[in-house]
Amino acid sequence: MEWLEASLAFAVIMMVFSSMVTVIVETLHRVLRLREKGMQRIIETVYKNVIQPRLAHQLEIQDASTNGFIHSMTTTRFQPVDKSASGVKAIMSRTVNAERLMSLTTLEFIERLAETSVGQSLINESKRRGKQYTDDFLKDLASKYEDIGQSATDYFARRARATSVFVAIALACALNVNVVHLFQTLLTDKNIRQSWIEKGEKVAKHMEEQEAEFKKIQAQTLEQPEVDANSQLKSIKDNTKQFQSAVSSLRDSGLPVGWRTAPWYTSKWGNADRLNKSILFFQWFMAVLMAGLLIGLGGPFWFDIFKKLSVLTSAMRGLQTPVQKTKEQGQTHKGNVVTTEDSEFVKVFDTAAKGYALGAVRGRMFLTPEGHVDKGIAL
Repeated sequence: MEWLEASLAFAVIMMVFSSMVTVIVETLHRVLRLREKGMQRIIETVYKNVIQPRLAHQLEIQDASTNGFIHSMTTTRFQPVDKSASGVKAIMSRTVNAERLMSLTTLEFIERLAETSVGQSLINESKRRGKQYTDDFLKDLASKYEDIGQSATDYFARRARATSVFVAIALACALNVNVVHLFQTLLTDKNIRQSWIEKGEKVAKHMEEQEAEFKKIQAQTLEQPEVDANSQLKSIKDNTKQFQSAVSSLRDSGLPVGWRTAPWYTSKWGNADRLNKSILFFQWFMAVLMAGLLIGLGGPFWFDIFKKLSVLTSAMRGLQTPVQKTKEQGQTHKGNVVTTEDSEFVKVFDTAAKGYALGAVRGRMFLTPEGHVDKGIAL
C-alpha cells in the first residue's frame, strides 16, 4: 500500500507543478503578446495567399500595403485611456495593453474587410463583374480564413506544448525538484504522503478549471477579443499570486524541494573525491531533468493518473486483511509522533506471535481450543 499511496501523492504533486507551468506559460503569452502576434500572422497569410492573387490588378503588391491591411484588421477599436500614465504603471500599460486583437470571428473579419482598401477594391471589381462575384469571393475567402485559422490554432497548440516542456525543465532546475528524493520522501514519510493525498481532490478541481480556461483562450474562442490593459494586468497579477501560493505550499509541506537539498550541501559531497562528485552531480542532473520531463507531461495526464490511482487505492484498501487495517487505522498522530491505541498492541502482538509459532514448528501441528499451537503433540 505504501508504494500505491506514494504514487497517488506523487500524482497530486505533479498536478501542482503542472499548474505552475500553465501559469508561467500563460503569463509569457500575455507579456510577450504571442496571441496578438499570431493573429497578425494569420491575417498576413490570408492577405498574401488569398486576397492579393485575386485582386492583384487593383492592389499594390508591396510590404506597405500588407502592413496597412494587417493594421486595419487587427487594431482594436477601443484604445486604453491611460496612455498618459507615467512610471511603473506606464511600463506595465505599454506591456500588456490590448492595442491588437487576439482573435477575429469570421463575421468580424468580413465586417472589418469592408472598411479597408481591399474592401473598396472588391466593390470596384464587383461593379465590373456583377454582384455574384462578391458573393462567391466572400464565401471562398471566409472558408480559406477559417482553414488557415484552424491550422494556426493547431500550430499554436503544439508550440504551447513544446514551451510547457521547456518551462517544466526550467522550473524543476530552479526549484531543485529531484524526482528520486521526492518519491523516496513520499514512500518513507506517512504524514507527508497522507497530507498530499487529502489535497488531491481540491488540487484536481483547481487544475481542471485552470486547464479549461487555458484551452478556451488557446483556441481563440473569446466572445470579446478586445481586452483592455487593466484586464491583462489583473490576469498577470492573479497568475503571479497563484504561482507564489503553489511555491509556498510545496515548501511548507516538508517536501525535499529547494537548493538546501542539493548534493553539494550534503556530507557525502564533502567527503567525496572528484570522480565521485562527478557521479553525484550526474545523478542529480538526471533526476532533475526527469522531474522536468514528468512535469512537462501536463496537468491532464497527471489528472488522469490521479483518478485511476484513486480508484485502485480504494479497491486495494478494501482487500486489506484485518491486521493490515488495524495497523493503518489504529494509528493516531500526536504532534510528530505516531502512536497506537493500547488495545491494538495486544491484537497485533497476539496475531504475530501465532504466525511465528506456526512457522517455528515442523511437521504437522495441532491447535489447542484457544487457538494456540500445541507443541506437545506436533508431529
